[in-house]
Amino acid sequence: STGVRGYGLIEMLIATAIGCVLLGVLLQLAISAHKSSGVQSERSDLQQRLRVAFETMRHDIMLAGAGPSRGPDGGPLANVFPPILPARRGITGADPELAFWSDRISVMYVPLDSAQTRLALDMPTPASPIAIDANAPGCRPASVCGFVAGSDVLVYEPAGAGGPHEVFTLSSVDTATNTVIPTAALSRAYSARARIAVVVQRTYYLDRPGKRL
Repeated sequence: STGVRGYGLIEMLIATAIGCVLLGVLLQLAISAHKSSGVQSERSDLQQRLRVAFETMRHDIMLAGAGPSRGPDGGPLANVFPPILPARRGITGADPELAFWSDRISVMYVPLDSAQTRLALDMPTPASPIAIDANAPGCRPASVCGFVAGSDVLVYEPAGAGGPHEVFTLSSVDTATNTVIPTAALSRAYSARARIAVVVQRTYYLDRPGKRL
């Protein structure tokens, strides 16, 4: 009977060992499945963010160069200056003129429904308020043609390629006199023929240390 009891004990030990091994395998499978689920979730999130970034860039690049669509002297911005540059362009932090880089791109365009018109009078000085034609096509009465403080605005002389142009931010607008006031003096005084419009200006660049676009 001692042999029988010993044989039963050995079987129990073997069964316990096999059970422990199976339990260990199941735990490893559960851990692997949990990790795989986390990786898949992160991968899906990354793919979604990539799709959003790609669609945003595609949209801006497709519209790059669109100019004022209402009134005289409209047409693409490429008639005056390059609307796509391999450099950082903007009111602050812009790259030096004629500089180019492989990891950044700037685009500019005038949205179809944006505020746009032309100057009503020659600017006396670069620091003067800008009088606009508030009766141009698409301008609502008593709205300063839709311009509002804080907007980024493009002004340019539609004389041809290489003509004067610049982007600035509006500090305020005056509905009584139909004038817009930049936050700082412009680089020059623009004529009554100059076009003025709210503009979209974006720069995409690769942040190498942060590994992000």
